[in-house]
Amino acid sequence: MGRFAASENTTATAFASAIANIIGPDELQSVSERNAAVAVLLIVRRKDLAFYPGTWKLWGRTQQEIFDALVGQTLAEEEWGKIMGAMLIAATYVSVREAVGNAGQFALPGTFRWLEDGVSQTQLPSQPWRDAIGNPAATYLSRMERLPYPQLALARLVLPE
Repeated sequence: MGRFAASENTTATAFASAIANIIGPDELQSVSERNAAVAVLLIVRRKDLAFYPGTWKLWGRTQQEIFDALVGQTLAEEEWGKIMGAMLIAATYVSVREAVGNAGQFALPGTFRWLEDGVSQTQLPSQPWRDAIGNPAATYLSRMERLPYPQLALARLVLPE
């Protein structure tokens, strides 16, 4: 019986990985509507799905479950910067400070993703995001000699008063 359960678990893991490898970020909404736990499992199997703003537009509880699952993974600060940038673009309020903290030195580069998205033409980052990014922006700017004007303007916007 033990060998059967182990074999079944291996098969289930392989099946989940295979689906994660073929699903696109635009399909995650549909999966999440049917079963949020499956959406979380897919992101655990393929963390780059968290780099897309659409992931952070899912239902709030699902976003939190995804975030919590990602915290349990071993992710580099650069990956957290990409995740944080996607979260900012999506304007989520889920674990903002923790996402910025996890991004570390990549918090401001992650923020610059917002400039590349059309959302930057219609709305500014919310106050909670500006507050969370402020100190990492100050640290980043102290290390940089020059920045393009749009990036400099965004960094100035989020700097603490």
